[in-house]
Amino acid sequence: MTNATDVGRRADGEVGGGIAPLDRRVFAVAVVVLAVLMALSPRYGFHIDELYILDCARHLQASYVDQPALAPLLARISLSLFGVSEVGLRLWPALAAAGTVVVGGMTAREFGGARRAQLLAAVATATMPVLLGGAHVANTTSYEVLAWAAIALVVVRIGRTGDTRWWLAAGALVGIGAEFNHLAAIFGVVLLAAVLLGPARRTAVDRRLLAGAAIAVLLVLPDLWWQSRHGWAMFEMTRALNGKNGGPGNILTWIVGQFGMACLAMTVLWVAGLRFLWRSGRPLWRCLVTAYAVLFVLFAVTTGAQVYYLGGLYVCLLAAGAVGLDGWLHSRPDRMRGLMVGTAVSAALLAVIVLPVLPPSDAAWTYGINSNSGGIPGLAPAGGHRAAGMDRAPARAARERGNLRGRLRRGWRHQRTRPRYRVTHRSERPQHRLVVGARQP
Repeated sequence: MTNATDVGRRADGEVGGGIAPLDRRVFAVAVVVLAVLMALSPRYGFHIDELYILDCARHLQASYVDQPALAPLLARISLSLFGVSEVGLRLWPALAAAGTVVVGGMTAREFGGARRAQLLAAVATATMPVLLGGAHVANTTSYEVLAWAAIALVVVRIGRTGDTRWWLAAGALVGIGAEFNHLAAIFGVVLLAAVLLGPARRTAVDRRLLAGAAIAVLLVLPDLWWQSRHGWAMFEMTRALNGKNGGPGNILTWIVGQFGMACLAMTVLWVAGLRFLWRSGRPLWRCLVTAYAVLFVLFAVTTGAQVYYLGGLYVCLLAAGAVGLDGWLHSRPDRMRGLMVGTAVSAALLAVIVLPVLPPSDAAWTYGINSNSGGIPGLAPAGGHRAAGMDRAPARAARERGNLRGRLRRGWRHQRTRPRYRVTHRSERPQHRLVVGARQP
């Protein structure tokens, strides 16, 4: 009897009993994603998160209230190389998104998928709204998605090969990911618990797993040191966010939101991926399903409105589904054709919401659905006039964004002057504004 993995491995391009070479078309899909994101990067002006990241970049520390140090560090490099520039700042998340596409194809390969399954996994990853929307804004989301996807890739490889030396790489990825966003550490802890408490401990637990965990802890020590000296501010921030985004009223929001993590037409793929992993017979692959289930419940209860928190794990699920459904999709030509048509249509519709493709004067409604779609409706200069408002004429909005960039550049060039931010609320209502100016220290 054959299983889903056997079907995927018998597809075109398989060599002997090993895994197929990585399909070069995966890199082509990644380049397309990078090109689209960079082409759209100058549109709509700075996002509120980006203004905060820019200020953190000008005052580098070992950590901050609501994020670790690596995202501001990359922003500091952008400031040094490109000055205050939306394109320069958004280069790094665009590269992270392209890397995530490659990781999706590589994960399908580790599952035993041949070239066509790898290509499907790359396309499914490239059309993820959470990937495209998160990579348009230079906050921590794109790095978080890449870190989770890369961690899952290494776990899949260990499960396939039994080579526990890869735990060292997994630990390094958890540590680096946690220095971009603390959620990577949560993923690492839950995954470690699933391995230690389940059947996988008999084959996957050895001194290398402990060494990988030690590497992760060492990498996050600067963050822990800073937090310990500042009253563990991240916990206060977490409680505030959970109070706003969690609770029973947001559980349904979380559940529905998971169907928007991948392109709508690709939902069948990640659902099939869960089934593929659970029925694989590999204990370590099953740990990924366990981690998904635990984190699904945890995030649903504590921070349900932040529906993208599990986004990085869907890269692995899509890759598993691409392999698991490979034979079924190609047994009848209309199945793959229908999936591709549905993907193209749903991706085009969602792109209007998650990417800045509309004229600024027509884009205000998208911010109410996805606040990462671009600049800030409530952004105003210190004089109180509304800047980067998407309900303004495009020409005037462009002039005002240019004035804002000028003020930021002057603040960056003169070390004695720094931007002043006053955020009263992140609501989209016009009366709540973020004020940008300059003051002497």
